[in-house]
This record gives sequence, structure tokens and C-alpha cells, in this order.
Amino acid sequence: MARLSRSEVEGIRQALKTEMHRHLPKWRTLAKFIAPHRLKENDQKVDGRRKDENIINNQAGRSLRTFVSGMMNGATPRSRPWFNLISASPKSTKSNDEARYYAETEKVLDRHFQISNLYRVLPMTYKDVGVFSNSAFAMLPHARYGFYFYPFAIGTYAFASDREGKTDMFCRDFTLNVRQVVETYGQLDQNGKIIWNNLPIMIEERYKAARYLEEIILTQVIVPNSLYNPMKAKQSLDPSDKRFQSYTYILGSNASGTTQQNPTGFREAQMTDVDEKRSTHEFLKVGGYDYFPVITPRWEVEPEGYYGIDGPGEIALADIQTLQEQEKYRMEGIAKLVRPPMVGHSSLRRHASSILAGGITYVDDRGMQHGFKPAFTLNPQLSELVGSKEEIQSYIKTAFYEDLFLQLSSQRTISHVTAAQINQQTAETMAAMAPVLGQWDHDLSSPLIENALFILGESGKLPKKPESLQNDRLVPEYISVLAQASKASLTASQEKYVQFVAGTAEMLQDPTLLKMADGESLIRAYAENEGISPKLVLDEVQFKDAREAALEAQAQQAQQEAAAQQAATAKTMADTPIGNGSALDQLIG
Repeated sequence: MARLSRSEVEGIRQALKTEMHRHLPKWRTLAKFIAPHRLKENDQKVDGRRKDENIINNQAGRSLRTFVSGMMNGATPRSRPWFNLISASPKSTKSNDEARYYAETEKVLDRHFQISNLYRVLPMTYKDVGVFSNSAFAMLPHARYGFYFYPFAIGTYAFASDREGKTDMFCRDFTLNVRQVVETYGQLDQNGKIIWNNLPIMIEERYKAARYLEEIILTQVIVPNSLYNPMKAKQSLDPSDKRFQSYTYILGSNASGTTQQNPTGFREAQMTDVDEKRSTHEFLKVGGYDYFPVITPRWEVEPEGYYGIDGPGEIALADIQTLQEQEKYRMEGIAKLVRPPMVGHSSLRRHASSILAGGITYVDDRGMQHGFKPAFTLNPQLSELVGSKEEIQSYIKTAFYEDLFLQLSSQRTISHVTAAQINQQTAETMAAMAPVLGQWDHDLSSPLIENALFILGESGKLPKKPESLQNDRLVPEYISVLAQASKASLTASQEKYVQFVAGTAEMLQDPTLLKMADGESLIRAYAENEGISPKLVLDEVQFKDAREAALEAQAQQAQQEAAAQQAATAKTMADTPIGNGSALDQLIG
């Protein structure tokens, strides 16, 4: 498409904002009872105020922390590889050059993931998805680190997907002060002076008045280019010819410098009349991307929907609210039990009275029989309340998969359970997340690796592709703990098959039955299902050479042993005396 006008871009933004507004009330409730600091709207700032007044029992917060840790260690661990690269086109063999290219490319990607801020952004991403079922962060090129990641707060952005479910439209609102706007979007002439014609008059006036820290509300809208031509994009200097177009402009501020915001969490545009007359600043910046720079992980997406639903926070919300109410009742029962309502004789009204421990109340003799006593007898069933609380807490833990992620550590204390049994039980339990992993791979892992390959490839930081892979597209294959859990049934079947073949051959005393199992294919399939690094497994060509060398060495050894046996036999015959009736005499006779 050609470059859009300001009204067209604002129309797209309003449509995205309207769709996001349908989910905002639910997100407010989730933030209220689980993570009050994660939702940002109404121009909120980090002011240090407490926002957890509605949380009495924070079991959801503790379970959320376990969920984030479990996802980091189970899906994208920093301490071990969690993906391999393979060709999108299936091949029967893989040459040494291809294997070397895959290994070197994986090493480059992992190194740049390590030095970037990815592993600081991912915990926030998992937290937002665990609470709100949605998250978003940008992946932008960086001269030093290759790329860097910028997370967005829930409530400040909106997005939409194409017919394949991939996010291809995005808008966000953000705040910069006047000095930052000038430094980010301004230009300098040959003398080092600011070119004010490229900036709104409101920015020029505030900057010249030294109002550098005054905040300006901006928005960015990213849309796909329906007329995208790869050849034209390479030759054109116009960023609007890129695959995705980006428009950044000021939503506005009024004459007093204050900003406004509607109930959806997005600020309304209020440009001044003077700004409208300067047509050269319709947009602060018009840019473009050859890849979609925003990654939007979601939990589950309903048909024809854009946003994630039914995440752990939504599943546990009813139990979380019930738990808060029960905590109120339990604390009220304890308070009435410890400090029950009291009644006293009217004569005590004229005296200083106390029911505190060690307190003294002075009365005359006639009033001694009219002391304090409880207004009613209270016998709260605290044990039932505690039991109900523990039951609800277990529901919350299950919703956040806390029992799943803590199962391994809890089973290590059982002495009679073997390591293989522990791993098998853990894998079977973690396979409960297998249906969700497909959405995560679609929204998070695949875009992350594809964008990294594109950015590093454009900057020349990837190794040279072999000729056999020039027309192939690289795709990730995941080898994390969660990914391997979905393959645990395949590994278990292979182990049972090998045990059955070996047992049958031993029981029937028929070693030839062992030849029915293709050992090489079994080992390769097992290594693939267990996520063993390809560096530790010989490819087909290497193994063929190794097998031929081993067979040749065995044949040579057999020949040497036969020659040695013949030489020993000849020597024995030479040393045997003739004429003593030996076997040699009989042979000669």
C-alpha cells in the first residue's frame, strides 16, 4: 500500500483500541487480585504506592512466581540449549558441511541471546501471559548486541492477527519528555542546529522555553504493506516500501500541558490549532520493517479471536476471589475468639474500664458482681475454614501448574523411586502442557528465532550457507524439557520395544531375533526424541565410514589370528620327533 494519511492511521488505531477494550475489564479484575502492578492505564506512573489492598491471601502471587520459574527452566532455559535448527525441506541425509553450518548458526544465535536482554524480558513475558493470557515485546536491531528487546505493559498496546493467526498489526501508546522527543525524532543541520520544521510547534515552543521534562504522549502504529515487493523494497530508500509500515505521531496535549486518556487506557489526540497548520509534521516518523518486530505470546486463542484466553490467571480467578472472602471470615472468627464483644454493668460507665491483659478496672463493692462478660459465646469452626482454605489453595496451585513444576524436587526424597521412574513420571505430568506448547511455539519461540536469523543475517553475523541449503528455509526444533515431555511416550515405547525384543530372544534361545531391531535407526530416533545434540551423534555418512572401518579392522584381526594359529601349528609339528608313534607318525604313514 502507499503511505497512509494521518486519518487512516488513526482509524486503524481506533479499531485496534476498540477490540482491546473488550478485554480490559477482565484484565482489571485479574490485576486487582493477582498482579496489581502489571496493568498500566490512566497514565499511571511508578510511584511506590501499594496497590494490593484487595489481596489478603497471596497464594496466587506465590504460584505465579513458581509458574514463571518453571516456564523459564522448562521452555527457554538460559543454562542449556533449548532449540536446534533443521531444514524445512525433509532430507534423508545430512552432509558434514550442513551439520557444521547448523551447529555454528545455533552457536551464534545462542551467544546473541545470552548477551542481549532476552532472558531479562522473558520472565516478565511469562508473568503477563500467566496472569492476563497475553504479552507483547519488541525485537529491534542493535549495533552491539545484534538485537535488543523492549517489553510493553498490558493495557498500553493493541494488536490484530492475519488469517493464519500471526500478529501483523500493532499499536502502542508511550510517553517521552520534550528533550527525548527532540533527541529521538529531531534532525540537525550542517551547523549542528535543530531543524524545527520537522517537529511540531508545540515541541519547539516547550523546548525553547526550557520545559525539557514536560511529558508528551505519542503513539506508534505498525501495519502490513499490502503492495510489498521484495525487489522494490531492496532498491527503494522509502521506508514505507518495507514489508511492514510504521507510523509514529503525537497524540497531543492541551494548552496547560496536561494529557487526557479515555477509559480504554489509550490517550485521545488533542493537537493544537497551530500544530494542524504545520503540515510537514503529520507524522514524527514514518519507518518500515522487513520483518514484524513485535512478538505477542498468547495462551490460547479462540477462533476468529486476536487475544489469548483461559490462561492460569483466568482459570484460578474464581478460586482466588473465594479465597479472599474466606480469609476475611477466618480472620473475623479469630478476632472474635481472641477479643469477643463484651457487655458490662452500667455502673462501669463512670469508671475507667479495661479488658486488656494486665489492665485494672476499679469499681465499688456493689459493682463487683457486675463485671465484664462476653456478649455471646462464639465457637468458630476454624478447622473447617482452614481445611477449605487449603483446598482452594490447591486449586490455585493446580491452575498455575505449581504441582507440575515442583514434582521433580518433591520426588527426589523418595529413596525407593529410581531416577528413570522420576523422569518418566515428571515427563508424563509435564505432557499436560503439550496442547499449550503449540500456541507458544507459534507466538513466541518461532518468531523469536526467525527474527534473530533475519536480523543477524542482514548484519552479516551468520556463517555462510552451504550450496545444498541455499534454497532451504531454516526452522527451529525445540529440545527443552517441556518440548521433550511431549515426546516422552515415543521414548518409552522405544525402550519397551528393545526390552521386549531382547527378552523374547533370550526366552526362545534364538539370538537371530535380535536382528529384527534396526539398531542404528533406534539410536537416531531415541537421540532425536531426547533432544541429544547432533554433535554427539554421527551422521549417516560418518557412521557408514566408521562401520566399514570397524568391519575391516575385525577382518584384519581375524586374519592375523588365523596366521598366528597356523604358525603355531607348524612350529609344533616341526618340534615333534618322528618314530615315537605320535600323531605326526600316523599322518606321515
